[in-house]
Amino acid sequence: MKIFAMCPIYDDVRWLKEAVEGAYSVLDRIYLFVADHPWHGASPRDGAIEKTRRAITSLADPDHKIEVVADIWPNEETTRNEAIRIFR
Repeated sequence: MKIFAMCPIYDDVRWLKEAVEGAYSVLDRIYLFVADHPWHGASPRDGAIEKTRRAITSLADPDHKIEVVADIWPNEETTRNEAIRIFR
């Protein structure tokens, strides 16, 4: 059995390192769904995507479990449905 996790991210990476480190050893794959724009049509915040990318590249990934999926999703439900599609 394979165990995966998905994490939607846009400009809130305060918890990202701790979340990934805490789950890394028990997961087979970690998908980080990185949005280029906030949900619900809001305007992107200056520097948000760069800050998110820097946080992701700083994560330790010795077993190459982390995969980044980048796109523009209109809302959280669409993002999670994309994750389900990928997991199948």
